Amino acid sequence: MDLLQKFKPILYLHNKELTTPMNLDEQISKSELCVGGKLKEVRKCCGPPIQVRENHKILCPKGKIILPLEEKYDIPGRYLNYVANIPKPCPNTINNVPFYCRVIEHDDYIDLVYIFNYCYNNCFRWMDIYLTGEHQADIENVRIRINKEGTKITNMYFSAHGGDQCRWVRTV
Repeated sequence: MDLLQKFKPILYLHNKELTTPMNLDEQISKSELCVGGKLKEVRKCCGPPIQVRENHKILCPKGKIILPLEEKYDIPGRYLNYVANIPKPCPNTINNVPFYCRVIEHDDYIDLVYIFNYCYNNCFRWMDIYLTGEHQADIENVRIRINKEGTKITNMYFSAHGGDQCRWVRTV
């Protein structure tokens, strides 16, 4: 825990970011468990499109999902459908953004993985044109590699949606 706290990253979101990371328990409590349904893109006149599913079957309604899921919900193609207002980034609360951690010990170094959970990923925007990429539920992470003694950072990894957008950065 000391290492996780010592090397905890500082999170900055772009001023045009539309969604903030959130607590996974909160996301689950405001989602319904669904299967099937046809994807439909709802376009607003001046804003980003939102993807919705029409004619989906609700396996478990909002507020009734309990983890781990019961065996009766072990159905291929199931997904969480977030049905509340999507939380926006706020300068007053950004330092309280929840994240999850994983420590991976290797022979020569230690990886500290900080995981950020989003209820929704907005579409990619290029030159004021909204392209594809929006979807329910998204996870991003920052991996901080430290020496075995836990005294300094040697590398950092920043995740993204595609392999060409991810990157390792050497710090020494």
